[in-house]
Amino acid sequence: MSEVAAILRMKRREGGNRWNLILRGSRLKLGIILVFSLLFWLLLYVVFLRSFNFLARFPYVANELIESLVYLFFFSLTLMLIFSNAIILFTSLFRERETAFLITSPVRPETIFLYKFVESLGFSSWAFLFLAAPLLAAYGTFYGLPFSFYALSLVFFLLFIVVPASIGAAITILFSLIFPRTRRGLVLALAVILSLLALPMLLKLFSLRGVTFYDYRMVKEVFDSIGFCRNPVLPSYWISKGIVVMGKGEYGTSGFYLLLLLSTGLAGVWGLYTAAELVLMRGWHRAEGARKSR
Repeated sequence: MSEVAAILRMKRREGGNRWNLILRGSRLKLGIILVFSLLFWLLLYVVFLRSFNFLARFPYVANELIESLVYLFFFSLTLMLIFSNAIILFTSLFRERETAFLITSPVRPETIFLYKFVESLGFSSWAFLFLAAPLLAAYGTFYGLPFSFYALSLVFFLLFIVVPASIGAAITILFSLIFPRTRRGLVLALAVILSLLALPMLLKLFSLRGVTFYDYRMVKEVFDSIGFCRNPVLPSYWISKGIVVMGKGEYGTSGFYLLLLLSTGLAGVWGLYTAAELVLMRGWHRAEGARKSR
């Protein structure tokens, strides 16, 4: 526990120094970033709200269409989180000099992995919160949901991001043992995997018949094309289903999916923490020994 406390003290001091550097920097630059971030967030909110209003033109299937949009959105963000966590964690573990320093210090490999995992989780997940927040804000505005809906949605977000991060971390560890060459290889491998996963979806979308969107046959084809997002095995389904039923007042069912995310995230982190003791040092040495200079 003293190892974790020492690392936390180090990161707290580092974070304080970084914040002081930001405050001592250009106030104009900081202000422009904040203003454009807020404008971009508001633009996403308007786009999602207008999309919901457009889908409401189909009175018989409006709710199903909006729910399908939520499922598809979180499915896409899940792939993004897996990809970004794998890349960031690979770089943090096997390409940074800090890892070499920590390995030579009296810190256990599993503690190093846990520290780097939390760090990559923070770097990769802020974009998820930034993109998902306007969707949920528009969803709550469209249905007139109370403030408790937004507070519980934040809990869903915080528990959900651990699951794709664990999947990305597992991919990173396996890749370091099998193909320890460079980060470029990991990027290419993940790109191929995600392309193969997305290919059936793209083929289905491109096969839609050329009819107007106001034709209900088109609505049915859209449902059929994105039906894979409703697979109960997917973590994106758990957060989507939990939020949707919570908006309907079914808190018991929503709590089930909340606990499912919690237990899966804890199991994933514990499994990776246990495996790190056995494979992290082996993967790090293989990655170091496999480097080649141009």
